[in-house]
Amino acid sequence: RMSTIETQNFKDLATSKSVDAAYVTDGTAKSLLTCTSAGVISSSLNVSSISDDGTGDVSMSFTSAFEAATYTSQVSCYNPGIGSLRFGSFNVVATGSLDWLTVNASGSDRDPTYHYVSVFGDLA
Repeated sequence: RMSTIETQNFKDLATSKSVDAAYVTDGTAKSLLTCTSAGVISSSLNVSSISDDGTGDVSMSFTSAFEAATYTSQVSCYNPGIGSLRFGSFNVVATGSLDWLTVNASGSDRDPTYHYVSVFGDLA
């Protein structure tokens, strides 16, 4: 059975600093993903699956969909020892999934070693 905590503010007892509860609930990532291009998920939140859709092209499906496809998302990658890679573009932004493309410095599609994704928004 799940409990509900209701509050308007959170207060640090040591410093007396407080923050409105909306900053906590609205500013918390609703989906997180750390994975390899080989499809190995090392950590995730609200991710039901990932897929390799081609070189540099990865998509993730959410366990719980977002209210609208206007959520904020951040994608970064890490490719040790091979050179710089960068996030290229979002191919598909939908309430139930996110698809992105990673490219190398010259703009060619490239698979990084690791993907890091965070998504912020309201869940449906």
